[in-house]
Amino acid sequence: MTKIMLCDDDRAALDVTARFVDEFYAGLCQIRAFSDPAEAVRCAVEEVVDLALLDIVMPGMSGVDLARQLHDAGCACAIAFLSHSNEYASESYRVGAIDYLLKPVLREDIQRLLSGFEQRRQRVRPSITVPKRSGARRICADELCYVEVINHHLHFHLEDGETVRTRAQLGEYLDALLQMEPMMRCHRSYVVNLDHVRAYAPGEVVMRGGERISVTGSFQQFEAACLSKFFGKREG
Repeated sequence: MTKIMLCDDDRAALDVTARFVDEFYAGLCQIRAFSDPAEAVRCAVEEVVDLALLDIVMPGMSGVDLARQLHDAGCACAIAFLSHSNEYASESYRVGAIDYLLKPVLREDIQRLLSGFEQRRQRVRPSITVPKRSGARRICADELCYVEVINHHLHFHLEDGETVRTRAQLGEYLDALLQMEPMMRCHRSYVVNLDHVRAYAPGEVVMRGGERISVTGSFQQFEAACLSKFFGKREG
């Protein structure tokens, strides 16, 4: 479900924007609306946000400064701005805004913005969101090396050496992981990114980081993919 954050000190404008967003998604989205930018930052730290629609001129913190704080807090959401004036447009794009709408915002403005946002989402890297004690972490397929089950916890091992841990069963994430090509299951306790496999031998793969992971015979599709990757290329 798409998660949208709205922040505008004008409560009437905030309610109108929220209604237009809700209409676009036919109620199948999560909307978090704030009049206080500081509350919006706290939300971004604790929850996953896909898109933030921010007023530019607000007391205490501008929308552009709010966007910077969201990014500094680790929020990777897309940003769009709403304003009565276009004088802040150039500054808004320096913080990576995907759009800049002039108020009063019309229903068709929001529909165009959200349509473009959803189209871009289809073209971005596949990812999975993992809850953490401090909030949540979005992990993209190309940075995920492998997932390991240890003592009722899932360990998501990333390319940069970071390990994201969450208490869960593999089955809770398995379908989502296997949709992130080239993630494949090779063992009841492992799901591996084939692009991060450095070497293969019957019963074992070696990851780029040097980790050795067992491969059980019941996962023949994984073995076939490894044979194709490492031996098929040699034959060609």
